[in-house]
Amino acid sequence: MPIYLNIVPQAQLDWAQLTTLIGETNSQHVTDVSLSLQLPKGQALTQAQQRQAAAWSLTIGRPTITPSEQTYLINLRETDRLLPGAFKQWQQMIQQHPNRLISLAAFDSGQPLAPQVQDYLEQHADSRPHLTLQQLADSKLTTTNARQLAL
Repeated sequence: MPIYLNIVPQAQLDWAQLTTLIGETNSQHVTDVSLSLQLPKGQALTQAQQRQAAAWSLTIGRPTITPSEQTYLINLRETDRLLPGAFKQWQQMIQQHPNRLISLAAFDSGQPLAPQVQDYLEQHADSRPHLTLQQLADSKLTTTNARQLAL
C-alpha cells in the first residue's frame, strides 16, 4: 500500500516538530511512503535543513504524483503525531471501507460538535481537503453543511 504523506504547515514551519513527525513516520517501518513538504509562502529552508530534507527523501513544494487506486494521500501538519502502528491501522481502515473519504480528526465530546468541525475545516482549508472532497464527491458540495456531511 503506497502512502503519499503531504505535510502542510499551518503558518510557520516548526522544524523541530517536523523532525519528530519524520521520526514517527520512519518508525512505522513502512517501505512505500513518499514525503512531501509544502512550505508556507515566504519561507525557505536553511542549507542544513535542505541537506536533512534530502537525507529524508522529503520533496519540497508541489510534488508530481501519479494518481493510482493503490496510492493513499494523507495530509498532515508537522505538529500532528503518528502513534506506533498508525499506518497499519490506516491500511486496515482502507480495507474495511474501500472507496470512502476518511478523515482522521479528533473532537472533544465535552464541547458542541458543529463549531469544532467548522474550526477543523477552516484550519485545513489550505491543505486542500476541499479539493480532495471535490474530487471524490459530488461537486455540488459547496455549503458548509454539505462539507460537514461529507466529512
